[in-house]
Amino acid sequence: MPSIWRKVKEYCQWFLWGKTPYSQLSDHGKKEARRDLYCRLFIIANAPYFATVYGTFVLSMGVSSKLADLMIKVAPERDIWKKCVGGFCFGTYIVLHVITMGAGMMYITFPFYIYVFNTSYSFVTRKFGDSWNKFGNS
Repeated sequence: MPSIWRKVKEYCQWFLWGKTPYSQLSDHGKKEARRDLYCRLFIIANAPYFATVYGTFVLSMGVSSKLADLMIKVAPERDIWKKCVGGFCFGTYIVLHVITMGAGMMYITFPFYIYVFNTSYSFVTRKFGDSWNKFGNS
């Protein structure tokens, strides 16, 4: 039975480069594999941002939709009132989205990126010292 670390290594190799090992790819295949890798790493690195944007959209849209359902029942049957309700609910959506997006960025996304940067920076300085810093900003 294969060891767990070999399975993890195989999965990482598959995730990063695909089924064929990178060294066995042609030049064109290596170029495409690098492009796919950059795309995967971009999505992974920006997952907190995408989650914040999607979460705030769903929350704001859900609240404004429920508000529209409640207000349509109470509003008179004329079209002018329905347009007013639509405008009010859209305004509610915009305000909620701005507030929740700002809070999500402040309390979820930025702290995540700060943590990842500080962890990566401390790892690199422990592993390589200041020799990796080519600009000499010590």
